[in-house]
Amino acid sequence: MISVVRMLSTLLDHDGRRRLLRVVATFVATGILQGLAFAALVPLLVALFAQDWDGVTVWAAVLLGLLVAHHVLLALADLAGYDLACDLLDRTLARLGEHVARLPLGWYDADRTGMVGRMASKGAADISSIPGHLLRPMTSAVISPVTVVAALLVMEWRLGVALLAGVVLVFAATRLLSVIIGRSEAGYDAAMANGSARVVEFALNQQALRVFGRTVHGNELVEDAFAAQRAASQRMLVTGFGGRGLQLLAVQALLTVVVALSVQLVLGGTLAAATAIGLLVLSVRFVESMVDLGELSSALRIAQGSLRRILDLLETAPLPEPSVPGTPRDGAVEMTDVSFSYDGSTPVLDGVSFTAPARSLTAIVGPSGSGKSTLLRLAARFHDVTSGSVRVGGVDVRDLGTEALMAEVSIVFQDVYLFEGTLRDNVLLAAPDADPARLDEAARLARVDDIV
Repeated sequence: MISVVRMLSTLLDHDGRRRLLRVVATFVATGILQGLAFAALVPLLVALFAQDWDGVTVWAAVLLGLLVAHHVLLALADLAGYDLACDLLDRTLARLGEHVARLPLGWYDADRTGMVGRMASKGAADISSIPGHLLRPMTSAVISPVTVVAALLVMEWRLGVALLAGVVLVFAATRLLSVIIGRSEAGYDAAMANGSARVVEFALNQQALRVFGRTVHGNELVEDAFAAQRAASQRMLVTGFGGRGLQLLAVQALLTVVVALSVQLVLGGTLAAATAIGLLVLSVRFVESMVDLGELSSALRIAQGSLRRILDLLETAPLPEPSVPGTPRDGAVEMTDVSFSYDGSTPVLDGVSFTAPARSLTAIVGPSGSGKSTLLRLAARFHDVTSGSVRVGGVDVRDLGTEALMAEVSIVFQDVYLFEGTLRDNVLLAAPDADPARLDEAARLARVDDIV
């Protein structure tokens, strides 16, 4: 849980980190108050069985005071947690959007598009659920039992030692459950992201698929992705149930040991029956917290997986930008001894050199897969070359900067995409403030006026 809080803090600014620490501290305080309230039940029950009405009055007042303080602090903690969750959701989506907009266009493919879409929907919601829904019950499920154990060590050290040993066992089982869930969740999320990417790919390529008679049925990539989703979901359920079973077995064993020890102490005359009953009630409530801990740790591990994936994405470095962008002299494109590999090992281009003069038409001809599209992508700096140089207007594209380069280079892709809106909206997308004369000229050059 501490590691999750540390990871969360990296998404927040200084003020957000202070708020997170205050929220966590409030959650800890509510857990302590809850544990003390449970512990106050023991002397209350002892006084009740002994018909010590003065003691009953005192301990009832103590219990009521603890409960009122707990509920007031709990309400404040929940409100602060929900408020932080909303801000965290906004900040996560904003940072994600800002960062992916800075990544090179070559970073994007169908798989990563599906991954980013899943991060922006389920991933961001998972992260916001940590302070909004998970941290408070998780903190209570840890702090409250620890407080109960401390109280038991004072009231009846033998039962306290037994519970303390049991806590170690249950925490170990819970940790194992969390690791199991984490491993299966990573595979499940990857399968879901791949499935989303395949569905998007299937929808966007309907024209080509229908030309070749590949409609709803027979698309192996989509079908395989769905099968992988089902398999990953089944693995997650099976492994989760197995780990959960181990955790519940440890909790049940702990309760059995405490009951047996209590009975032995009562029969041996070293523990009063009324005290034993109160301690057993306290132990049962302690065990309930341990059961909740297993469920909450699974949910927290899933949210932590989403958090880690988004942090990994945010650490993906964009292409370096020059401190002072260069100025191209014209629109000439020059490639000198260019070599490039997508995966770092298999070369796509090797020692390619050519010049496309400004205000000219240059055709690059070659078979499918020979690297023609890759040359265009390098000219637009979708990627940086492995070796050699690419110049536009006599300036290396790495020295131009993305904004300056995009102002000089336009690529007409094979596939046309129109954003929702009018043709005018689409033409103005790159220059929303363009005057009517610039709009007419752009439409003429792109032959949109013919379409109209």
